[in-house]
Amino acid sequence: MNNITVSGYVGKDLEKRVFSNGGGVSLFSIAVKRLYSNKNGEYDTQWIDCRILGVDNGFLRYAEKACKRGSYVIVSGEMFMNKYKEKNGEYRQSPYIIVNRLEVVNTHRENSNVGDFDDGRPIGDDLF
Repeated sequence: MNNITVSGYVGKDLEKRVFSNGGGVSLFSIAVKRLYSNKNGEYDTQWIDCRILGVDNGFLRYAEKACKRGSYVIVSGEMFMNKYKEKNGEYRQSPYIIVNRLEVVNTHRENSNVGDFDDGRPIGDDLF
């Protein structure tokens, strides 16, 4: 089973993209602070890209309200690696999560009582 749960601060408001075929994806990223410090005593941050599939469903409407820059969230879902080639020819990988559960721990916005949402569906239902 491929399931991951991470928590961190949302880096920017959720960005919604709709495709010509009628499908869509919404994107946001969270900054995850490592539990250990480096040799200088500083804590490194890993940016994790998050994706919510679909165009218009209850989960997405909740996420649009909840995923605002500065909100502290907990996300769960399937983890994937985006593999790509840099201009210099080097291959890179970056992790991303297809989110199926989202909880807002706190928010820096006026409407802070957004709570949590778990649509109870397996990933893949009602996506497009």
